[in-house]
Amino acid sequence: MACKATLDSGKLTIELTGKCSHELWTEPKKLIKSKNHDISACEVNFANASFIDSSGIGSLLALREILGADVEIVLSNTNQVVQEIIKIANIDSMFTLS
Repeated sequence: MACKATLDSGKLTIELTGKCSHELWTEPKKLIKSKNHDISACEVNFANASFIDSSGIGSLLALREILGADVEIVLSNTNQVVQEIIKIANIDSMFTLS
């Protein structure tokens, strides 16, 4: 699993590749903690991600917690498997799925 995180004009973009696990949180966490930021939007791009496990779900929840309820987190390009796992975990209302 690879994760690339960028912060530009208040938008945090996270691009995932492969199977999403606890690594999903590592790179964004470093970026958020190392910069004096004012994040107003977040996109987690699943275009190249095939699966998310329970630790990946935990990472999404940690992202939601640190960014707060006022920041919309869009989970973009989610495949059917990822969408089903997010719905089964009952966290789909915490994120915007596209």
